[in-house]
Amino acid sequence: MLLLALVFIATWYGGVVWSAWSHTRDTLRPRLLEMRPPLALSALSARQREILLRVADPGFATYFQPYAPGASKIRRSLIARWVVDPQISKDEQLLFINFADLGRGAKGLAAGAELHFRKSFDALDEGEYIGLVALLAAPAVFDPFNHPDRHADRVARIRRLMEGRYQPQGLLDVYYGPLAPEVQRELPSRGYLGLVYGE
Repeated sequence: MLLLALVFIATWYGGVVWSAWSHTRDTLRPRLLEMRPPLALSALSARQREILLRVADPGFATYFQPYAPGASKIRRSLIARWVVDPQISKDEQLLFINFADLGRGAKGLAAGAELHFRKSFDALDEGEYIGLVALLAAPAVFDPFNHPDRHADRVARIRRLMEGRYQPQGLLDVYYGPLAPEVQRELPSRGYLGLVYGE
């Protein structure tokens, strides 16, 4: 019985990966290559790119918005490893900066800069840029207008990560330490947080 269940699970995940592979090859990659993005990748400084790649996983964002950790992490990991990474370069994956949800209807970093800081993307300082990246995990939960303390805490956590003062405790540690219970309740698929942070 156990063997049958394992065969079923492996077959199901194989179908998920094959479907994603076909969608990427036939639809997603051609669209990415045809795109005229409002914010070109060249608009990102080396430091901004480093922050983005460290905090966000563009391969996952290409397929899934908003981010939902937990059980879907297996599916996302398989798709990132066996579909997105082989078919789409990191530069092409980074085009998600133009359609990532930054809350309140803002799609992409350029729109997020205008909404949250009332300035163009190229006028942002590093702290403001980190403020935008902080929203990628859960824009409504870390909304700087409705939850300024949460947003400031998320920015501080990302700064600690980038300064080497925090080491993630595994792949599921996407919030860089334990969160207050009321914040955890608002996050999608939060069941794994206790395992990650020992709660």
